[in-house]
Amino acid sequence: MSDKLSGRFAKAHWVQFEDGRHFCEAPVTARGVPHNLTPGVHKCLDDYIDALETLRNHTGRIDSGTVDSLMCLSFGPWSQALAPVIEATADLSMRQCVRDPSIMSIQSGKAYLPDSTSDADAIVREPLFRRPCQASISDNPFATSYEHIDSFFNLTNSLVLVARCAAMECPHGTTQPVTELLCERIDKWINGENIAGEDPVVVRNAALCADALLMLSMMYPQKFGIGEGVVLTVWAEAVPTMHTKLLEQKVAGEPQVGALFGDIGLPEALVEQGRAWWKAFVRPDTGVWRGGPLGKLLMVLDKHDGSHKVSTDAYATVRDCLEQSVQAAWLVASPDGCTPPDEPHPCCEVSEPKRVRRPVIDPVFVGNEKRGIRQRGCLVGIKPHQLRQVCVEAMGAHLPDVVCQVSRNEGACLL
Repeated sequence: MSDKLSGRFAKAHWVQFEDGRHFCEAPVTARGVPHNLTPGVHKCLDDYIDALETLRNHTGRIDSGTVDSLMCLSFGPWSQALAPVIEATADLSMRQCVRDPSIMSIQSGKAYLPDSTSDADAIVREPLFRRPCQASISDNPFATSYEHIDSFFNLTNSLVLVARCAAMECPHGTTQPVTELLCERIDKWINGENIAGEDPVVVRNAALCADALLMLSMMYPQKFGIGEGVVLTVWAEAVPTMHTKLLEQKVAGEPQVGALFGDIGLPEALVEQGRAWWKAFVRPDTGVWRGGPLGKLLMVLDKHDGSHKVSTDAYATVRDCLEQSVQAAWLVASPDGCTPPDEPHPCCEVSEPKRVRRPVIDPVFVGNEKRGIRQRGCLVGIKPHQLRQVCVEAMGAHLPDVVCQVSRNEGACLL
């Protein structure tokens, strides 16, 4: 096995020259699974480089020795850090708590964290989401849903940005909330055969619709076993197929508008899978997006617009909407919005969404075959490193043989 692995590692570590006799060491960022992208190394960022060079040209800085880049500070109004639960005799932070003994672990049960977030200002907190806990030797501080909820919330905010991009296509503007407009566009794009003639705005938004559905599939995965593909097969293939369609239109000299969902070139079985899955988001009365908890969360975030001026009521509103959106995973997996999901879905024994509680949401770090406990991931979201991997694949979706899929890699056997 070591010989086989060495050969695979060498193939990724060294790049062979055209003469077949010389080798060059590959950049570290180009080896293995790309969890991030490097301009100049990864081909899918060529457009990004061209955009920056165009900016340098327009600003008269072609000969400048500086390096241009786009920077983003990963901090927002909803960032939080709650003090973890810890057993007092194992608390190394106790000796640092010298000003207020009431917040020491012997009284509060939590580690001393001077810059911790107030519970009233946290949107991810108990009883639905357990903070890291080490109160006994059997507790596993890594068996928490925090990272998955982090990805879930980040994808929710990204959907708001996608909705705003879709709204830009309206020639005369719109008074409709942009998030509801995106929902309507996706519904028309998926059920294209019900439209009397192709709606040009819907077709122009085809790539955005595919991207939004890929995000939704990562927010509400349908498989939870370790090693199983997280993204629903139809959406893992829809984005690359859409970009293939756009390239075909470009080569043919046609406008790059994509096509309706049923016409992008997916097998009929996948088309039906996608339409059946989407129905959960637009069902009357029990829809997750249209008139549902996710739609409300998207509208609240869009209205707040990223402002750091957050009131106590705003924290409570976002927290309630987030919790209900997570519980809505029951509705996504339910066959009709009334019947519990089928086995082996974590919600298969839950009678209704509001009864989805922490034991169902939290991932199972270690399984036990004798007790019938299955190791699995969180009810919603994915690990941040896996979210980055799918985003990288989506950016390179126009390249050959790319599928926007990731296998669940977490828990006790994390590689």
